[in-house]
Amino acid sequence: MGRLIILDHSLGDLQGHHYECSIALAEAAQRGGYEPIIVANRAFAEPNPTNIPIIPAFTVDWFDRQTPELTESSALPSTATLSIGAQIAQKLENSPKGQLLLEKIEGSTSRLGAWVAEDLRLIRQIPLTNTAWGLFKIIWGTVRFSGGLVGKVLRKLNQRINPQPVIHNPSFIETVAHIITDLGLTNSDQVLIHTIGIAQVAALSDYLTQLGDRPCPTFHLLMRRDTEDPLVNPDHDLQLKDCLKIIYQRGLWPNKIRFYTDTPTLVKKHNSLSSIQFKQVPIPFRQEKLTLAPLPKTDGVLNLVYLGDARTEKGYQHLPDVVEALWPDYLATGKVRFFIQSNYTVNGLEGPVLAAKLKLSQYPKKRVKLIDQAMTPEDYYQLLMSADLVILPYDPQSYQRTSGVLTEALAAGKPVVVPANSWLAEQVDASRAGIYQDPQDLPQTVIETLKNLDQLAIAAQEFAPQWKTQQSPDRFIDALTKPFGNNCVNPKLPPGIL
Repeated sequence: MGRLIILDHSLGDLQGHHYECSIALAEAAQRGGYEPIIVANRAFAEPNPTNIPIIPAFTVDWFDRQTPELTESSALPSTATLSIGAQIAQKLENSPKGQLLLEKIEGSTSRLGAWVAEDLRLIRQIPLTNTAWGLFKIIWGTVRFSGGLVGKVLRKLNQRINPQPVIHNPSFIETVAHIITDLGLTNSDQVLIHTIGIAQVAALSDYLTQLGDRPCPTFHLLMRRDTEDPLVNPDHDLQLKDCLKIIYQRGLWPNKIRFYTDTPTLVKKHNSLSSIQFKQVPIPFRQEKLTLAPLPKTDGVLNLVYLGDARTEKGYQHLPDVVEALWPDYLATGKVRFFIQSNYTVNGLEGPVLAAKLKLSQYPKKRVKLIDQAMTPEDYYQLLMSADLVILPYDPQSYQRTSGVLTEALAAGKPVVVPANSWLAEQVDASRAGIYQDPQDLPQTVIETLKNLDQLAIAAQEFAPQWKTQQSPDRFIDALTKPFGNNCVNPKLPPGIL
């Protein structure tokens, strides 16, 4: 049936949405008779636990950010390539005790400098000291200048004898071109990109136009974010609407490029931008992971769980209010334990998130457990299966798009707490979820949901099978491989839409 190449240029490790989505779709493609290959970012250096080939190739992610510190041979930076001194410094900087040691050394060095300055001041009061000191500085300056000049000449000579190669990190589309050539991809092959930036869509359009009638695979692009999401159009000079119109005018859709999204609302919004028609696809993940045994549990203790790392758009800053409301009657009494995934996948903690994390860290770990490290897929699903109630206090404006955590929680048959006026709230009803209007209502909604948890859990378990079928990764692959309609010819639309 050909090959399915999944280009996941933001895939750098075994955690999170990118890995889970890519592996789930690759395994589904394998079940469907395709030969799957995943092409990841060069940052991906971990052992591959699956039988799906993963090739590290891309030097940029979907934001077009360069993979840091790539060498000429495209090897990843590691402690083995660092000097011993640099390795020691790196370990000290990454260790709390090491940071304290560095602060003490810095303070001692500062004091030593003050002592030396005072001694020099006293020495200069001795007769003829100024003359001797002046002569010393003249001689020392001459030696330093001569040594620097000789060193500069030697470095230039060395550069001419042993010129350093210029390191070129290929762009997104340059890597795509290499993949097509190196893998020998043809019209019978399919390429899926489930996370991509608009500038990269435009570059792909230009590249496929240049190829003309030469053999190439069909590209399937999944656009998961809202059309008004700032991340969709970070470059205000390049709008998604204009990009889609150009692709349609060039005749690339649907023979060479096809577009997908994962909610009816997003299908409608994207279809309003141009003559290109988007298809809806499921939200894929490895559903077999839901069979993992839950964590050992103390009888009578309910597990409240927050998943999705520490970010303001996921409502992490609202969690201290929830803990404070639950503390007297639920947490302090041992009726409930709260597990909170608290690692952060983007550089730097946001201010509200940092403040919330400091508040949460003050509670006893046996009552409020913060999970600071990235979780393996097995640990993640085990925690999910251990949950009695999953809290998703996400920002409604940001989450007009889908949520992988909600998708997994509903498939696991878990009651949830979600915000109104979001995609999350559209997937549930009051029989199996707590739905709140404003963030200040969140703590009381959690309490009311806990009071009715038995009934909500029954309804959630009954709903799970149909939700799992609806979000099957096998259905996703089927949607990609079905004929697009009209024999892959651009449909005629009323004038003025283009």
